[in-house]
Amino acid sequence: MATFNRLFSNICVAIFTQLSNLVYANKSHRRQIGDKYQVGDKSAINDQIGDKSAENTTVEQKLDIIIEYMQTHSIVTVTEMADVLSIKTSRTRDYLRMLVERGILIANGANKNRTYKLRK
Repeated sequence: MATFNRLFSNICVAIFTQLSNLVYANKSHRRQIGDKYQVGDKSAINDQIGDKSAENTTVEQKLDIIIEYMQTHSIVTVTEMADVLSIKTSRTRDYLRMLVERGILIANGANKNRTYKLRK
């Protein structure tokens, strides 16, 4: 009976360890630091700015797409650019704000009526 208990205990520990590893490996909001995971750290998510439908393009690639689009369209809105990029308007606003801060775009208007155009 003691052998059975020891065997059962070892099996339970092995199963628990494997399940724990799977859970930690599948959590996208956990970032591995050494052999430990830091719970609640969302920097791994923030490193890939954009929506799940963004197909893993980087921030700079998104900004390049915006600039190319702006070269053929004189004035754009946040909603129009969000449709072009296939991302949410809130993230699109962040991208457009970056380009304004870099001096590439000019923002006209306030809040919902804001439009953007290339600086000449």
